[in-house]
Amino acid sequence: MVVAYAGVQGAVGGFELVLRGNHFLWQNTAAALAKAISLYEEAIQVNPRDASAWAGLSSAHGYLVGQFLSPKTNRRTDSFGGSLENRCRLGLMVFEEIRRQVGDVFIVGFRYVIDEADPAGLSFEDSIAIARMFENTGHVDFFNAIYGRMDTEAALATDNMPGMASPIAPWLAKVGAFKREVGLPVFHAARISDISTARHAIRDGLLDMVAMTRAHIADPYIVAKIAAGIFQSRNPRIAR
Repeated sequence: MVVAYAGVQGAVGGFELVLRGNHFLWQNTAAALAKAISLYEEAIQVNPRDASAWAGLSSAHGYLVGQFLSPKTNRRTDSFGGSLENRCRLGLMVFEEIRRQVGDVFIVGFRYVIDEADPAGLSFEDSIAIARMFENTGHVDFFNAIYGRMDTEAALATDNMPGMASPIAPWLAKVGAFKREVGLPVFHAARISDISTARHAIRDGLLDMVAMTRAHIADPYIVAKIAAGIFQSRNPRIAR
């Protein structure tokens, strides 16, 4: 990358960048968007004989597709901005390309924000409408639901990746409400740190699969224990 004075362009990875203040901004031209889609294509190059494989794309955590979906960050006035349908355009194109590359061999998931918890961002109702658009294409096999944004430290620690000060599984009910509105399987990970909560989520139909990141870090054998009928995990406090 060439670093220059404010207002002077540089380039990295084939993208044109402009320095404004302390930030480099990517110039989202039609050519740049085509380049971005081609990079997703390159990333998904796989062995089609591996029937056990799966891939996931994230619109959470401020990644590119999510920036286009959210009215808070997408202020374009062309065919990729404005209406909900236009804001979905890039993501739909990316998933179409992913599915073209992997066919029906791969399971393809979408890590997806169901509510940005911001008046200027995606509402729960908007997220349902967007999810149905992606679901109807047939290119997505499951949603990995997440709540909130992470553009501030408070939002990250409270909403997006709730920490020890948050209650157990704070967004489970919200994700369960999302699941009732879509037809695809729904995964979720957000402070589900004990087996009892995970069993409740599955038993009551709130989720189709529970992701327990911190619980696995605390006890790497937690799945084997469940399979063996042992439902007491060690180090539950560490998992919190």
